[in-house]
Amino acid sequence: MTNDVQRKFKQLRDMWLEETKDYRRIAYVIANPSYEDIIEMGIDAFPLIIEELKKELQEGKQINMWFFALHKITKLNPIPPEEWADQRLMAQRWVEWAEENKEFYPVPIKGSEMAEAV
Repeated sequence: MTNDVQRKFKQLRDMWLEETKDYRRIAYVIANPSYEDIIEMGIDAFPLIIEELKKELQEGKQINMWFFALHKITKLNPIPPEEWADQRLMAQRWVEWAEENKEFYPVPIKGSEMAEAV
C-alpha cells in the first residue's frame, strides 16, 4: 500500500470525523461526502478501516460507524442480526473476519499474522 493511499484515507477519515462529530443519526454519518469517498477507495480502504477498528477496540475508544463502509466495499456482512445493536461486538466480528480471510485484502494488516509472515 502506498503512502498516498494511507494519506488520503487519513485525510478523509479526519474530515469525516470532524464533520459528523455532532451527529447522532447514522443516516447523516454515513451520507457524509468524506465517508462516501472512503467507500470509493474500495479495497484499498479495507485494511485501513480494519486497523481503525482494532485501534478503537484496543484503546477503549468510541467505535465509529465503519460497518456500512465495510459492507459496501466487501459486499459482505459477517455480523449476525442479533449483534447489530452492539458496536464493540460488531467491530470485533469484522476484525475476526479480516483475520480469518486474509486472502481477501491485497496488503498485510500491520500487526497481523499475515504481516509477520510476509
